[in-house]
Amino acid sequence: MIYYLSRTLNISYFIDLTLRTWAEEIVYGPLGSFSTATFLSLIFLFAPYLIFLSIRILLLRSKT
Repeated sequence: MIYYLSRTLNISYFIDLTLRTWAEEIVYGPLGSFSTATFLSLIFLFAPYLIFLSIRILLLRSKT
């Protein structure tokens, strides 16, 4: 989703980058070894879940 949105918005970094290269080398590639890139990839992959989970928790707490 981020890849296609960035291409639609004509972000120059994604215009010259193929989807396969972006997925294999930038997002999932660092997961093969343990480093800071691994940590950043995990944060990137879990960010939507964590954001919506925190919104749900805030909404539940605001009801009480």
